[in-house]
Amino acid sequence: MGSELTNLWPEHQAQTSFGITLTPLGNGEYKLAGTCSQSFNIETTRELEAGTYLAPQCQIDSYATYVEIQDSTGKTLWRGYQSDTEITIPQAGTYKFMIRFSPGKTIDATFTPRLYKLD
Repeated sequence: MGSELTNLWPEHQAQTSFGITLTPLGNGEYKLAGTCSQSFNIETTRELEAGTYLAPQCQIDSYATYVEIQDSTGKTLWRGYQSDTEITIPQAGTYKFMIRFSPGKTIDATFTPRLYKLD
């Protein structure tokens, strides 16, 4: 019997900012609703060990609203509109997990960002 991988995407708290409401639905799923009044990010961080991770595609709304992972220097490692991607984390450290928004975009979407450690 195979083992199930644990989703390592850190939890985002419920909030409303710049016209957008983020609601956690449980099990890593979120609801976004509203019209964005300016560009902004909802961020959280998580410590990751060195190794190889899988970031499955997480399409929210094309290039206007998406999830993203960055290292401590601000380098983008993956964006949710990209296909399933293996990410190599060369050293343990703190990484940013973001939801990014563009102004003037109305959104009503449910999504589940995921990150799995492969080794």
